[in-house]
Amino acid sequence: MFALSRAVRNLESGIRFGMTHFIPIITEFTLMSALMWAYCGPIYVLNLALMVGAYSTFTKILSDVQY
Repeated sequence: MFALSRAVRNLESGIRFGMTHFIPIITEFTLMSALMWAYCGPIYVLNLALMVGAYSTFTKILSDVQY
């Protein structure tokens, strides 16, 4: 019984973490992309997407390195 309530609590905290961290980032990226598309054109949106992807990949690779 205790393990079940603990699992539910961990699931709730994981969902809460996702809602407070990932949803705002995705929303901000979407709005920024739409504004850049409207004001600057698709080449700048492509540049934004490539740079965010490169930064995310670099950060992931660097954080997996064991020192």
